[in-house]
Amino acid sequence: MSARRAIDAVELNNMVTPYTRRLFDRLSADGLGFAVVSCTRSERNRHWHFAGESGFPHEVLRGYSVEVGPRRFAYLNHGIFRTLSRFKPDLLVLNGFYPSMLLGLAWARLTRTPVALRVDGGVRDMPMSAYHRLFRPLVLRQCRAVLTCGAKGAAFFRAAGIDERRIFHMPLVPAWDGPSDVPDMASRGHDLLWVAEISNAVKNASFFAEVAIRLNQMRPGLRVRVVGTGPDQQAMIAALTESGVALQHDEAVPWDEMLPVFCDARLLLLPSRREPWGLVCNEAMQCGTPCLVSPFVGAADDLVIDEVTGRVLPLDAEQWAQAASRLLDDPAAWHRLSEAGRAAMAGRGLDASATAYRAMVAFASHADAGRLS
Repeated sequence: MSARRAIDAVELNNMVTPYTRRLFDRLSADGLGFAVVSCTRSERNRHWHFAGESGFPHEVLRGYSVEVGPRRFAYLNHGIFRTLSRFKPDLLVLNGFYPSMLLGLAWARLTRTPVALRVDGGVRDMPMSAYHRLFRPLVLRQCRAVLTCGAKGAAFFRAAGIDERRIFHMPLVPAWDGPSDVPDMASRGHDLLWVAEISNAVKNASFFAEVAIRLNQMRPGLRVRVVGTGPDQQAMIAALTESGVALQHDEAVPWDEMLPVFCDARLLLLPSRREPWGLVCNEAMQCGTPCLVSPFVGAADDLVIDEVTGRVLPLDAEQWAQAASRLLDDPAAWHRLSEAGRAAMAGRGLDASATAYRAMVAFASHADAGRLS
């Protein structure tokens, strides 16, 4: 019988997604002893399906969940101590602050296992409930390192007192690669694209409809594609169709069939009121599709830089319609943003993400990391 593989790190997360599974597979393939323990196999608003087996050990715990806010779930799971003790990792990586993560932290304290944290988002989208104000500092004090996907997250952790040496920047990576060549603007079939849950509270679906309707008045014959479902789906679709906007609506497109959807769109609009990052921007930009985003999107002013790789606009529908119209009427300007977006994505691929994760594990597992002030 072969010897059991040593586990360098276990990540305790809510669930495995297509893009995190791709990263985790890569970490394991690179030789990192890596395993994942998840609080659930799938959240109620997720509809992802995976083909084949993952390349890393993965256990899904039994337990309970409650939706504590729009697209936010808290978990309380059974068997955390037993499962982590069986893996015996050199490092435990937490993916949040809710009860199951606190139980993981308690196990780490009891077994003297170093702890790290991987979370998205920045100060605008970090929960500020009494629970978080109480427990988040407790978790952060125990973390030897944190992984963040952008500048806003790094700024949040610096403000929380985390030493710069403990902050590791790990770009989020789409679950699939962009094409080697992308279509030009003239050959794309849709002017505007929406890819998100259709909700007003978080994703601002009614704002997208308002922009599209105004743009159709300015440029009759606008073609719009909407991919998604959600609580405000009926109102959004009705507003667009009743205003005469040419619309294609797909409630779901499998995640591994999204490449042609992005390559057929001229612009992606993401006017979210709260968005920890916005991976849909990465997906669009690697397909050469410029993005218009609100300042509340984590990727804004980081991956999506105004007038450089996309547009970052205040939530004023007339400004969005005017900005979209200028790009749709100026192929040269559209091409500049398209190429700049693809170039920006070139340095944020799977290699960079896996390298940052491995560097964090090496740092946090080292005895000297625990003595940083």
